[in-house]
Amino acid sequence: MIKGINVAHLKEKLVGDAEARYIVVAQKAPNYVKFDQTQDCQTLAPSAKLTQDFKLGNITRDEYKRKYTKELELPVAQELMRYLQNEARNTDIFMVCDFDERFILLNTIHHLK
Repeated sequence: MIKGINVAHLKEKLVGDAEARYIVVAQKAPNYVKFDQTQDCQTLAPSAKLTQDFKLGNITRDEYKRKYTKELELPVAQELMRYLQNEARNTDIFMVCDFDERFILLNTIHHLK
């Protein structure tokens, strides 16, 4: 099963479920997120430009969500999400990311064709 958690809850989750895989979805994972059980995944993270535009107030939250959803439609992202779906048949996978990204990403993964 693929689930989502916030970066702030990663450490406690690692202790509670050491057998699961943890995929940190970010362009640059926070320095404190360097555990043997985690994997960085920039491919599924919002692009640096999109994140910067949002943080600078150049786009609204709705535009950010729409553009991020569009980025997840790219073939490389689709392929990786299908791979993760397949892997999730054998082990729990936690997508570690911020609030908006987590729900957009999980929704996209669950609705893959």
